[in-house]
This record gives sequence, C-alpha cells and structure tokens, in this order.
Amino acid sequence: MDYVNGMTQTLEEKTKQEISKLSRYELILNFARHLPLLYIPASVIAKPILVYSQNPVDYYIEQGPVGIAIASTGLALAAAGTLLKTINDENEMQSICANIREENNQQMVETGIYGHTRHPCYFAQTLIATGFFMISPAIDTGMAFASYLGLTQKCAKTEERKNLAQFGDMYSQYMDKVQRWPKLLKIPKLFSSVIDYFSETKKSDISADA
Repeated sequence: MDYVNGMTQTLEEKTKQEISKLSRYELILNFARHLPLLYIPASVIAKPILVYSQNPVDYYIEQGPVGIAIASTGLALAAAGTLLKTINDENEMQSICANIREENNQQMVETGIYGHTRHPCYFAQTLIATGFFMISPAIDTGMAFASYLGLTQKCAKTEERKNLAQFGDMYSQYMDKVQRWPKLLKIPKLFSSVIDYFSETKKSDISADA
C-alpha cells in the first residue's frame, strides 16, 4: 500500500512539475508574441509621422480608393477583434484567472467563446493584428505579422499540452469537439452566437439581482 501511495504521489509531483514547466514556457512565449503584436499598430501610427511627416489620417486617405477600402476593412477587422477580446475578458477570463489563483479544484472553461475556439484571446488578437497589417502592409509589418503568427501557434500548442496534463481526458474530449482556430466560414456564426450567449447571461444576472 505504501508503495502504491508513493507511486501515486510521485506521479502527481511529476504532473505538477510538467504543468509548472509548461506554464513558464507559455509565459515566455506569450511575452514574446506581444512584441510584434504591439509593433504592428504602433507602425501604423508612427510610420506616416516619422517617415512621411504626415498626419496618419491624411496619409491613408492619400492612398486612393483601393487603399482606403483595404484600410477600412482592416480597421473593421481590428475593431471586431477588440470586441471579441473585450467580451472574453469580461466573462470567461474571470474563470481563467480564478483558476490561476486556486491551486486545487480548478475548473475547465468550455462555455461562451471557448465553445467555438480553444484560444479565443489569441484568435481575437490575431484579428486585431491582421486588421492593422491590412492598414499598413510593408516588409517590416509583414515580418512582425509572420513572427506573431508563428509565436502564437507555438504558444497555443504549449497551452494545450499544459491543459492536457492538468485536465487529462476532459480536455482531450474538449479538443475533439472544439477546433484550435475556427474555420473562416464559421467566424460570423461565432460572433452571432457569442453575442447571444452573453446577452442571455447579462439578462440572467439582472434577474438574479432583482
């Protein structure tokens, strides 16, 4: 019996060490991917001022109808990503942060946006990065965008390995149901269902308070 208990304890310790190791690696990757993510919108604003000595709005208007259309589409995409991230941060991320503070009895989150993509925060930020890259496509922003995509993909895989170690079969079943990234044609449905979901949640909260 002592031998079995010892083996169980050793396995639990190894699992905790693996989760801790992956968490540190994920933290490093998360920091690294934010550097190009911040560079792209900064370049959109700074480049017209520093390189062309122009107001950014005037600079992009001078790109002509096609340039304006592309920039407007990019701006709309960045706004959609910001909305998605805000909704996620105000709701499901509260449970994620609670998990970080709670060492035991952590709960796996699979509701709301997590019912459509395993990484809603990364997906929302990717929409933002894509939108700003469309506004200012250039060699420097292209390299930053490619770096961001590569690091985000690596970070997502690391997070999934950590969740598998932490939640086991429960997360494995979740991975079978929900894709890492939503398919292009399903993105409008994602926004629609997510907004409906959180509208119902808000109504429930108001009813409970009343």
